[in-house]
Amino acid sequence: MNIKIELEIVTGFIGSGKTLFINELLNKTLVTGERVLIIQCEDGEKRIKVPDRKKSKVIIKEYNPSKALTEACLKQMINFYNPHRVIIELNGMRRLEETLMLLEGELNESFLEPIIYYIADAASFEIFYSNMTELIAPFIIHSSLIIINNCGIIDFKKKKNIIAQIEALNNNAFIIQIDDISKLGEALLDKDLLSRGLVKKILIKLKNSILRWNTV
Repeated sequence: MNIKIELEIVTGFIGSGKTLFINELLNKTLVTGERVLIIQCEDGEKRIKVPDRKKSKVIIKEYNPSKALTEACLKQMINFYNPHRVIIELNGMRRLEETLMLLEGELNESFLEPIIYYIADAASFEIFYSNMTELIAPFIIHSSLIIINNCGIIDFKKKKNIIAQIEALNNNAFIIQIDDISKLGEALLDKDLLSRGLVKKILIKLKNSILRWNTV
């Protein structure tokens, strides 16, 4: 029995709040016994904070943000660390298609369908989107959850225009608007979008048991 690896891709430009989002993601979703591999294809100032969870392990690997993540490199990390979940922090100047294409080969058998999160800065979204539509649009189209950060420094009309542009591309994603990044944890808790329950814990125990059986 092969239990596939969860894959989460966090996208957005540098400074938008990707690393802080990953910290909240870990804090709210890391369960006992889980091994998480985080691949940081970004060069931001913030650092990953690993929650204290019994028997859990978070591995953080930095990858040159100027280079596309390769299938060979990802496969090597998967084989070495054997994670239950992989989180990729993707540089906003890299095309999302580069990463999604990695799952079209052998790795397709290893991963579940990816969950994609897009973190946008409300103050700079419109100028970035108007100048780099082809780059940004796939982030929005493929995302399940979109966080619009720094809404507190723009007016209602501008905020409404940003929402309209996003919904024109993807009206199925959950969209969370926050005044600033310090409100992120509270907003995610309020919406209960990142909760994980008993099923996840059972799958992790099952995968760990299979690994033990295979080594006997």
